[in-house]
Amino acid sequence: VAALAVCMAAALLVARALAGPVKDLAGAMGAVGPNLETDLKVDRGDEVGLLQKSFLDMLGRLRTARDERERTRQAMVRAERLAAVGTLASGVAHEVNNPLAGVKNCLAQMEARPDDRERHREYRQLMAGALDRIEQVTRGLLDFSRRRDLEVGPVDLGAVTTSALDLLAFRLERSRVEVVVAGVAELPVIRGDRHQLEQVVV
Repeated sequence: VAALAVCMAAALLVARALAGPVKDLAGAMGAVGPNLETDLKVDRGDEVGLLQKSFLDMLGRLRTARDERERTRQAMVRAERLAAVGTLASGVAHEVNNPLAGVKNCLAQMEARPDDRERHREYRQLMAGALDRIEQVTRGLLDFSRRRDLEVGPVDLGAVTTSALDLLAFRLERSRVEVVVAGVAELPVIRGDRHQLEQVVV
């Protein structure tokens, strides 16, 4: 009876010694957040410590897999965006060439009429407008292609639609597609990322 009592007492002590750390480990597992972070440390050299190490190794592998998946997703988004840029490039070249031809014509007229100050003033205004158009087109393409972090804020859906159609203008014209836009002025201002919404429209 005495030996049995000693064995039972020893078993109880061992169970208590293991139950506490195992319970703490279970609590740490349950407290892992969406970022797969934990405050758990390997602080034992026994079987419980082995469980702690195995759990931390598993979290590390999960974080690596999550990061790799995010990199792959971003690469796919980038590839899709660049493919769209390639499709739009010919249209942008057309949109730039037209104002450039106008600027060259204005310069030729100014050279032909060097003393006509009034016409020179008109030509300078026309050239300034043409250069503004070139800047607008190239800036639109760069904004469309540039990698950006998510920037959520107020977005004018009418302006987004108009900007997207400007990028597509030459492609639509060449394909003999007529786009009829109605009610742009009535579109609401929403919260979102303007550049990504423009890509959706394109």
